[in-house]
Amino acid sequence: MVTSRTLEKEAHNPFSSNFVDDKVDPVRSALAKAGVLLLDLADQATKLGVLVADLAAARTLAGSLCRRAELARQLGRRLAISPSTENVDSQSLVNEAILALDGIGIDVEYAADFSVESKIKNQVARSRLAVTMAGCAIDDARRVIAAQA
Repeated sequence: MVTSRTLEKEAHNPFSSNFVDDKVDPVRSALAKAGVLLLDLADQATKLGVLVADLAAARTLAGSLCRRAELARQLGRRLAISPSTENVDSQSLVNEAILALDGIGIDVEYAADFSVESKIKNQVARSRLAVTMAGCAIDDARRVIAAQA
């Protein structure tokens, strides 16, 4: 099973097969960081979805959150281990990541309305932090791609 820690090790390992050149590609590095943080966001959103699913009034929200988390997980993997750093492909991946981030962020805020238990409140806080961290990394990747163009 591929975890976010495994992907992070592969993304930052200079002896990995992903690194062909002797110098580190800033676009590739920024995309890998965004991918790893998007994977973490997907994990946090899935955990929140599982907690919210126990509440009868929020089952639809839990399903939506878990579906969005799975899509973010797939996109995070593509960002983290994608060997391609072409400008057009990278920009489209970043745009998809922004949309995934936005959807999960909205669902996390809706889930905050159902946070009656402390474990749900804590998971909402973790998910908000993951949204912020992934958003910053995605924005950094967007800026690096724009600077390279």
